[in-house]
Amino acid sequence: MKRSNSNKDLKSINSSSEPLRCVIYSLRERDTTFHLKPCNEQIDACRSFALKNNLLIKMEFSDYGVSHKSKEIDDLFHHVSNELDIRVILVTTQDRILKSKNPRKLYKYLNQLENSQRDIEIIAVSERDRGMSLSKFKELLFWKINSTEKLIKDEKRYKGLKKYALAGGWIGALPIGFTRVAINQTNIEESNELALIKNAFEMKLANTPSGAILKFLNEQGIAIDRDFLRRMFKNIFYTGFFRKKLTDGKLVKGRYNGIITIKEFEKIQWLCRSRKFPVENNELLL
Repeated sequence: MKRSNSNKDLKSINSSSEPLRCVIYSLRERDTTFHLKPCNEQIDACRSFALKNNLLIKMEFSDYGVSHKSKEIDDLFHHVSNELDIRVILVTTQDRILKSKNPRKLYKYLNQLENSQRDIEIIAVSERDRGMSLSKFKELLFWKINSTEKLIKDEKRYKGLKKYALAGGWIGALPIGFTRVAINQTNIEESNELALIKNAFEMKLANTPSGAILKFLNEQGIAIDRDFLRRMFKNIFYTGFFRKKLTDGKLVKGRYNGIITIKEFEKIQWLCRSRKFPVENNELLL
């Protein structure tokens, strides 16, 4: 069956004087004020379209958009499957059907109808391109199913990662001085560079100039620049704690050992900001 031209009525599929049998489906949902909008407008629009286009309405089905109670769409497709003279399904817009609570079941219904070689068209009476064959509608539904399932998988994956992070599991690239392994519970172990990185933190705690710290690290084979050093000193990971978007910004104890304490980290943050005043006269906040 070809799609109906948006500038024509149903003459392309109803050339005879005998009216085609059709059914109407409407879906009531909440508006922007969260009040349920009635189905009457949808039904009236479909009835008017049927009257103008020589369609005989056999049944009307209305769902109310309440989770787990949208059963009329099941009844609709059972009816269409059993009543072989039904040629048209009328809705106001395609999303009335695409918003099915169970798109996989709906896809199965459409597949069964298509396999039975029934000449059925779904017509969205309020849209410019009104008519749509079962196969075309299946394509739209297939895209929706894939998109929905991808969102569900992504959500489950995100929840799993978040649970892992909140339990102290680190996700992502590790800071210099640590390496990832797969032989222990934490999957993180100290690299050969960590002792030198710890020396760098100790030098900073002693208020050693950054140039001297960089020179020390470069002589030991750790080639980093001043910006890298600044970011390293600001990384709370070295305390044995971390915070990430997955932890909602909360400070979490990691499943690895830090090389400095929180108090030492706070002192380094102050030293990075200013050398004008002694540390003990300054309140240090994370």
